[in-house]
Amino acid sequence: MLGGGGEGVGDKGGGGLGLDVVYEPAATVHAAVKAASSADVAIIFGSAHSGEGHDRLDLLFYNDPEYATTEDVIAAVGAVQPKTVVVAAVPGQILTDWRDKAAAILVPFLPGEQYGNAIADVVFGDVTPQAKLPLTFPNKENEQGMTQAQWPGLNSSEFAGHLESHYTEGQIVGYRWYDKHGVKPAYAFGHGLTYSTEPAAYTDLAIAGRIISFKVGLAGGCDTPQIYIGYPGASNPTVPTKVLRAFKKTCAKTTQVSYTLTDRDVSNWDVVGKAWKVTTGTYTVYVGSSSQDIHLKGQMVV
Repeated sequence: MLGGGGEGVGDKGGGGLGLDVVYEPAATVHAAVKAASSADVAIIFGSAHSGEGHDRLDLLFYNDPEYATTEDVIAAVGAVQPKTVVVAAVPGQILTDWRDKAAAILVPFLPGEQYGNAIADVVFGDVTPQAKLPLTFPNKENEQGMTQAQWPGLNSSEFAGHLESHYTEGQIVGYRWYDKHGVKPAYAFGHGLTYSTEPAAYTDLAIAGRIISFKVGLAGGCDTPQIYIGYPGASNPTVPTKVLRAFKKTCAKTTQVSYTLTDRDVSNWDVVGKAWKVTTGTYTVYVGSSSQDIHLKGQMVV
């Protein structure tokens, strides 16, 4: 196990499993590579820090100046050890320019005190991975091109000494921005892999009124089918191409999924009337494993 930018003492143990576990704090890239090249599997732990009153300055891992950067460790170790697993304990997105050097990436986000046991259960196959990303991992910093006026804001003319943000991006943020601009992210909103020999099979989409149903077949592992809808007028630059409306995790070999859209699901905010108002017209229905991995598509009239 390699720690990118953190204090530690070399240790060996196996927990009675007949394993030799070696911890290397990765003070230098050379030390990390040496430890990883003689191991059967390398697990690299990286983290990013934020908290009340202070945010992150970038989307990189936190790196102690006295240690090799986590990104350099991953790139170097992945070049000599094909079985390299990266565990990213981060409060949000992280840049993954190194992703081609990792055989697997685990993102527990903000784990609790049983973090170590939980990761071990996944790595050793006692628990199948079954989570999905609740956000998009970008390819680069500020990929959406937010201006200073949008974030962190400009000096306020009304409140001296404070910044004022203008949310001119409207609804086109997150996966909606990637859809609208045709940009493929590093990892899509809703992305998540599992232990399986084959991808999930989505079939038999049926749309009756506002009832959407379909089947999901799994050779193994789990998946979380997601239902998105595209409002009438989705070709308009200010209207999202599609928006998430339902999701349901399944680990069964065959699952019949059904969801009935509510008035709220097909409504928009009426600024003049100050209330939600049902938007009538023809909708596009999308069903898939992530916002980018769409398997089924149909139409619905409201």
